[in-house]
Amino acid sequence: MGQDKFPIQMPRDVGVLATPHWVVGETPAWLGHIPFAFWVVSATEPRVIAELGCHYGNSYFAFAQSVRACGLPTSMFAIDTWAGDEHSGFYGSEVFDAVNTYNEKTYPTFSQLVRSTFDDACDHFEDGSIDLLHIDGHHTYEAVRHDFESWLPKMSERGIVLFHDIAVRERGFGVHRLWNELTGRYESFGFDHSHGLGVLAVGSEVPDGIRSLLAFDPSSKDAAAVKRLFSTLGRRVNLEVTLDDQAAAIREAAAAQLAVVRTEASDELAALREENDEAIEALRKDSEDVMATLLADHANALDEQKAGADRMIAALQIQIDLAEAQAARSFDERLGAIVGGTTEER
Repeated sequence: MGQDKFPIQMPRDVGVLATPHWVVGETPAWLGHIPFAFWVVSATEPRVIAELGCHYGNSYFAFAQSVRACGLPTSMFAIDTWAGDEHSGFYGSEVFDAVNTYNEKTYPTFSQLVRSTFDDACDHFEDGSIDLLHIDGHHTYEAVRHDFESWLPKMSERGIVLFHDIAVRERGFGVHRLWNELTGRYESFGFDHSHGLGVLAVGSEVPDGIRSLLAFDPSSKDAAAVKRLFSTLGRRVNLEVTLDDQAAAIREAAAAQLAVVRTEASDELAALREENDEAIEALRKDSEDVMATLLADHANALDEQKAGADRMIAALQIQIDLAEAQAARSFDERLGAIVGGTTEER
């Protein structure tokens, strides 16, 4: 590999550093391959993309995002029962509802969800019609081999098949066994990170954009460089999702704590208001009692003042009566004296 040239052509219209618009942290296994999903769509420019096993849609909507970013006239189909299995877990209609709502809102013109078994849906596709097939359904050897063989006639002369979980060797996963068989018959390239992703060319006319990837010697420095690139980019996506989930959890916890604090504050405020109302009522009652006492005392004082004034008036009236009586006697005496003197002179 030259110092100034990367071994594969980078995307034309969408960068591998693009931020995915749809990610669901509950199914993180495919998140590490989202940058490659962006690249492979740009590199192959598929006319039809079909995905067997959509689940929450991390891979499917990455393909769709790249289709739109590249301005491709691609038709897309996600086939799944959206009921789950022993590997992915069983779930209710809430998963399909979430995926369907986002699909109808974001990619209604070129993307269709097919709620069906893989076998039933297979009959509705013409032979040689699919350019890019992603197999990520039931992961036993028998199931994935059946899916590959059933859908192989549907692949076009440009056909590329992606197999997820080629690096998983536990819980009955058998994709790695089929992958080892197929790599001896077809051109291929395999990634080891995020449970592994196999890229298999089943058509006779491999698109030029992906030919260099499939031509690498698996032990070459170029192959190692490509694996390292997409593994690093995948870790970035995983880290962003993890940080987003952590931030969401922190926000949720903070919101819950804030709700508790608000409730406690509201309760304390209500208690303070109740205590304040009680205090005001007590002060009002005390004020009324004090006012009543003051009014009573004032009334008593007025009564006493009135009684005193009445006594003074009565005493004055007695003095006036005595003075008038004395004056009357004095007048009578003087009158009598005057009258008596006149009599003696006669």
